[in-house]
Amino acid sequence: MVNYGPSGACHACREKRKKCDQSRPDLEVEISEPPSSLPHSSAIVNKVSKKFSVLCTPLFNQSSSAIDFFYASTVSLVRKAKALLDNEAEATVDQLCQLKSEAEQLREAYDTWPATVPLEWIPKSVGLITPKAEDTLPQVGYWPTTILSYYDLYIASLWNNYRKAALLMLSIILRCHYRINGDLSDRIFEYSIQKDILKQSEGIVSSIPYLLTADLPAFVENAAKRSPPIIPGQPIGGLLSMHTLFVLATLPMIEEELRIYARDCLAWIGAHMGIGQATVLSKYTKLNQFQYATEARVIIWTGMLI
Repeated sequence: MVNYGPSGACHACREKRKKCDQSRPDLEVEISEPPSSLPHSSAIVNKVSKKFSVLCTPLFNQSSSAIDFFYASTVSLVRKAKALLDNEAEATVDQLCQLKSEAEQLREAYDTWPATVPLEWIPKSVGLITPKAEDTLPQVGYWPTTILSYYDLYIASLWNNYRKAALLMLSIILRCHYRINGDLSDRIFEYSIQKDILKQSEGIVSSIPYLLTADLPAFVENAAKRSPPIIPGQPIGGLLSMHTLFVLATLPMIEEELRIYARDCLAWIGAHMGIGQATVLSKYTKLNQFQYATEARVIIWTGMLI
């Protein structure tokens, strides 16, 4: 196993004279109530570790680690949505309204998270990929958008997990909205949701060059002149991108070209970074194949030990 060194989060912990999560023993404690921004009706794990975070979140900013609670609530709500929305015959209007309300509360909770992260974790724009005249789908890494740089690969992954979870909530809200309102759908409301979908999906795509390329400055320079094939970077960048790209590739509300591009990225990770699970995920077009997503999560958690 190759050790690429501690994540930037660990460095941030030490800079603030706080011990890193990985050096502290687990301590299970009872949580009497979730953060106030969470839906009260959502199922929350009642035992968590105060010293555990999805990624090694430094404790100098306690509010940033609340995203762990958001994730726990998101998983529960996605399962509930699958049971209700996949069965058109059984879901009542009241159930759909309740589900939509819970998803909207989580959407608001996710909207507040970026303001809680340390300044060092804020993505930085380092370049721009302009649209090409050709009608062909862009090569991997060259989707027309801003190119973002991050503190390190782990922080980039944290941002993408946030974006992915926000997209899942937006999908639930939109599906409930259509089921409740039918042909009388509110176009202004739909536009606000689609605007958020575009923002989150573009954020994911903007991170692809940083996560996959070996030399981002060289990539930015080359992208301004031409579009040479991307030079693969550390496999862990592909590892940490897999599940987010899988969600982007399988959500029906995402435009078809972008879904195809996300599948191309997965196939590229499999071919150029030697991660076979990415190749498997690239072949599926529906999000409900959860066994493959689960396998991808296991690999991702393993990758955090590298």
